[in-house]
Amino acid sequence: MHWKQLLSIGICYPLVIYFYFWNITLSGYAIAAFLLRLSGPFLLLLLFITKEDEKKISKTILFSYFLALSGVIIIMEVWNGFIFLYTVIIGLISAFTFALHTFFKKKVYHKRKKYEFDEIIQGNVDLFLASWNCLTLIIFFFPFGVLDIFKLSLVDVSICLLLGLFPTALSFTLNNIGIKNDTDGNIFILSYIEPIVATINNAIFNQKLSIFTIIGGIIIIISNIIILKFS
Repeated sequence: MHWKQLLSIGICYPLVIYFYFWNITLSGYAIAAFLLRLSGPFLLLLLFITKEDEKKISKTILFSYFLALSGVIIIMEVWNGFIFLYTVIIGLISAFTFALHTFFKKKVYHKRKKYEFDEIIQGNVDLFLASWNCLTLIIFFFPFGVLDIFKLSLVDVSICLLLGLFPTALSFTLNNIGIKNDTDGNIFILSYIEPIVATINNAIFNQKLSIFTIIGGIIIIISNIIILKFS
C-alpha cells in the first residue's frame, strides 16, 4: 500500500473541508463554491509539472476548462457584493488542498497500475479511498464534535445517516472511479455540473432563477459536451 500518498490524502482532505466550510460562514456558499472550483488550475499545474498523467494537456482541455470556469463565475454572479481579501485567501487554500488531494489520489491509482499482477492485488481501491476520507475526517474532527451527538434526536440521526450514505459515501466512491479513469484533468471540468444542480435546488426552494443562471448553465453544459466529444 502507498502509505506516503495515503498520508498526504489523509492530511489534505480535512484541510479542504475545514477551509471550505470556514469560507462558507464568511462569504456564503456561492463565493466559497466558486473559489473551491479554482482547484482545477492548481491540479492542471501539478499534472503539468510532475508529468503524472500519461497524456499532455491539450488546448481543447484548457479551453473547455476555462469555458466551464466562466460559466461558474456567471452563475455565482461574483460581481455582486464585496469580497474581503482574507476570504479569498481562505478559499484559495481550500482550492489548493483540494487539488493536492486529487493529485495524490491519482498517484495511488497510477502506481497500482504498474504492478505486474494488478488484477490479483487490485481489490476495491475506490471504496477504500472513500472510507479513508471518512476515517481521516473522524480522526481530525470527531473529538471536537462528539458532545453534539447527545443533542441529536432520532430524526436527526436518520437524516445524518442518509447524508452520510448518499452525498458522502456514494459521492466519494463515484468520484474516485472518475479520478481513476481520468487522464487529462477532465474530472474537474465534468464536476462543474454541480453549480447547475445547486442552482436548480435554489430555484426550487427559494423560487429564484436569474438570467445569469441560465447563461452560465448553458456555458457549462457546452464545455462538458466539448470535453466528452474530444476526450
